[in-house]
Amino acid sequence: MIRIAIVDDDEKLCSKIEQSLIAYRETTAIELDIELFYSGESFYHFLTSEHDFELIFLDIQMKSIDGVEVGHLIREKLNNNIMQIVYITSLDTRDRELFDIRPMSFIAKPISDSKIFKALEIYLRLYTNTKKMFDFVADRQHLKIPYDQIIYLQSADKKVIIQTKDNMFSYYGKLSDAVNKLPFQFICVHKSFVINKFYIKKYNYDNVVMVNNEVISISKSNQRNVRKLLMQDSIQAGEEFFS
Repeated sequence: MIRIAIVDDDEKLCSKIEQSLIAYRETTAIELDIELFYSGESFYHFLTSEHDFELIFLDIQMKSIDGVEVGHLIREKLNNNIMQIVYITSLDTRDRELFDIRPMSFIAKPISDSKIFKALEIYLRLYTNTKKMFDFVADRQHLKIPYDQIIYLQSADKKVIIQTKDNMFSYYGKLSDAVNKLPFQFICVHKSFVINKFYIKKYNYDNVVMVNNEVISISKSNQRNVRKLLMQDSIQAGEEFFS
């Protein structure tokens, strides 16, 4: 089941998006749990009560707390980098600050079934594997960690170090072998580091700052590929965030 939130102060638009999602659910048999919120405040309050969603349709222009501020609260205050955001907008331009929020995509008004269906298909194609597990053996124990909890993997002293949101693990092995098991969101930035792009806080051409404020260098041989992969995300979102 995919938990989806629709956040817009226009109740008619919320209802339109909901009906599109229901139509998609009925034609595909994919389970969708849909909840509606008519303000950024009510949605954020709901999230702070330990509720969660996989996908959010979020209007940029709302009274009081707008969609941009909600996005920053999700990423920075709640430290949630996994929830995927689809921005609803009537604007022709985007702000560079939206790169920090890392939206999945944008949908331009007027809303149509085809636009909603396309956003769902992007999510299903790219993000449904994030809940799967990375498995390894450490101290004779078979352990599993969800991919979406891993910030980065590092090679050090014949071990692979796994840094998660809350803990650090290590096991004897080669980082190159681990890379072969990792899904698309992991990017090799250095021969000793593979990072989860969901946890990038800031990107520079020669380094990345992760959400735990660790600065990881990008090797010269990887700089072009890393830039290309991250630019693909910004283009997917409908905006060139890099100068």
